[in-house]
Amino acid sequence: YALNSYVQPALTLTRELDDYESEIFLKREVPNALQGLYFLKRKASAAKQLLLLTRDILTTLRRQTAAATADTTLLQDTQDLQVKVETLYQQLDGGATNLMNLYLSLSSQRTNEAMRVLTVFSAFFLPLTFIAGVYGMNFEYMPELTWKLGYPGAMVAMVLISGGIFTWFKRKGWI
Repeated sequence: YALNSYVQPALTLTRELDDYESEIFLKREVPNALQGLYFLKRKASAAKQLLLLTRDILTTLRRQTAAATADTTLLQDTQDLQVKVETLYQQLDGGATNLMNLYLSLSSQRTNEAMRVLTVFSAFFLPLTFIAGVYGMNFEYMPELTWKLGYPGAMVAMVLISGGIFTWFKRKGWI
């Protein structure tokens, strides 16, 4: 059968899909994984389209030969094989789509984790930078500069603000 020629490429694509799945779960970054999965999906979709056309042809043949002869066993076997191969390519297409979505979700999750770390650092240093900036303005009249406890007061304020931010992030589960 000509349909048998579709089986080996389907098995090869299945192995490729399994390899991509393993790589995505085992490694942090897989170069060109999305592109490779897309091409795999396109191959499966193209084969699926050809198999849909084949199904139509087989259905027409079956109708025409059913009236002419009582023995349609070979045609039935061919139709059964066509359905099996078409199902295999549909599963490949769906599996590639799911794996592409999973890859994008994992990439998004890693980006979100990096953004969270940057947010925590920013939240810690922004108020401290503000306090340091105010005291670094060198205005002539800043009464707290002549206050004996001005420097220790600024340090205590920085520690208290940092401690408050730390406690808040700890309660939110970010640290």
